[in-house]
Amino acid sequence: MLERLLELCADLGFSLDWVLEKQIVEDAMLAARLEDIVAQYVKSCYNAYISQEDIRCFGPG
Repeated sequence: MLERLLELCADLGFSLDWVLEKQIVEDAMLAARLEDIVAQYVKSCYNAYISQEDIRCFGPG
């Protein structure tokens, strides 16, 4: 998951380190948006993980 998160951040043009180390202090709105992107990605991965059993019930087979 970390590799994909790093790739997502890179694709969007920022570094995960910027968020984790709170390096964007000049623009609080941008910092909040980047934090939100990271948080939403992690939450989505978690929700997908905990839903796997339910998803399998609807899959082929």
